Amino acid sequence: STQSTWGSWIGSTDLTERNTCMKKALAFVVVCLVLVGILVQTARMSTPPPVPNSAASSSTTPTPDAPAHARTPSSTIPEVPCREWTAEESEKFAHQIQRFVQAQNGVHGDTTYATALAEMRAGHKASHWIWYVLPTTRGLRHTSRGEFDLPDVRAVRETALHPVIGPRFRDIVRAAVDQLNSGRDPLALMGSHIDVVKFFESMSLFALAAATAPAPQRALLAETAQVCVAALRALREPRGVDPRVVSYFLASHPPGGPLASADVPRLLLDSSL
Repeated sequence: STQSTWGSWIGSTDLTERNTCMKKALAFVVVCLVLVGILVQTARMSTPPPVPNSAASSSTTPTPDAPAHARTPSSTIPEVPCREWTAEESEKFAHQIQRFVQAQNGVHGDTTYATALAEMRAGHKASHWIWYVLPTTRGLRHTSRGEFDLPDVRAVRETALHPVIGPRFRDIVRAAVDQLNSGRDPLALMGSHIDVVKFFESMSLFALAAATAPAPQRALLAETAQVCVAALRALREPRGVDPRVVSYFLASHPPGGPLASADVPRLLLDSSL
């Protein structure tokens, strides 16, 4: 028995006999441990898996791919109206936007929009077309192709709403976003540092103009706001939104307006756009 084994070991004065008793005791302990392990494993296998908690499964905890902060509704972005154009200004813009269409179609020998889109989808801008595909405004920068510099924020919105230029603008921005989100470096994508700057400027300008448009124009510009904000996020630029664009936008409207005290980069990038 176990008791006699332990007793014989303790009472023995012979070293060989004591070692033999010790080995038997250790073997007994090992056998007991193996049996306990088998019983525990059997119990685990026979226990049914827990039923998922329906409340927990419908939790709003963000997925690993979601941002750490909760996105705020885009409806919280204030409306910033533009002044009405004169008849002369409307006529000038109508001629300008037609020039955009002609340039994108290669009527005067310009690089076509089809080429520009193909370059973005291939991941590298290799030709010259940014003036009439990803435009800016005169108040931000005077370019070498001034005929394509938009006059003001109203013109930015009208460009995004144009039935030809608007959809093309969104498609090429989506192509750029796809490349950036796949890991393409902005400099490799745009081909030069200055064109990375221009891309950042144009995305900031169109995102801000579209996201702050008053109703009912805001609903029509929602897609433009979404793709441009997606581009700003994909760029991962530390400033978030071009500060020159923010300054230009605020200066274009009466002081003390709804954006005067706002953190504009966070307003856009933390929104649900």
